[in-house]
Amino acid sequence: MHKVGDTYYCYYAVSQFGSQFSSIGLATSKTLRPGSWVDHGAVLTSNTTAPSPLNITNAIDANLFIDPKTKIPYLTYGSFWSDIWQFQLAKDLLSVVWTPAPVQLSLDPVSPQAEEGAYLSRHDSWYYLWYSHGSCCGYNVSALPAPGQE
Repeated sequence: MHKVGDTYYCYYAVSQFGSQFSSIGLATSKTLRPGSWVDHGAVLTSNTTAPSPLNITNAIDANLFIDPKTKIPYLTYGSFWSDIWQFQLAKDLLSVVWTPAPVQLSLDPVSPQAEEGAYLSRHDSWYYLWYSHGSCCGYNVSALPAPGQE
């Protein structure tokens, strides 16, 4: 959730586990109150027939970053399928800009490139990319110690 001016922006993911067909949507509100939200629909969608890089990624875990120096807005997203990517956003923050081209912010050359949950920040003259890497969901309850034991 980001507040820009007098509006709150909530970029959200619509995805099914294990599927590359996914979208990042946007809802906005002036107050955060129930019933005040306007859903603007998909900002971008990934699938095997989409233009690059959306044809190799999974559009999830969106994060809005407005460069404090240039004031240019960017949408950074993790993909699990193929690293971390970034699109420049239009000034109204409702759509991506294809020129300049999207930028790949991370590269794991070993498959799967399970990187997601990206967050970008800037301090002084340095940009920092924070993200999660690795696979989840291999939870094995039988491997846990018995309650009360370490």
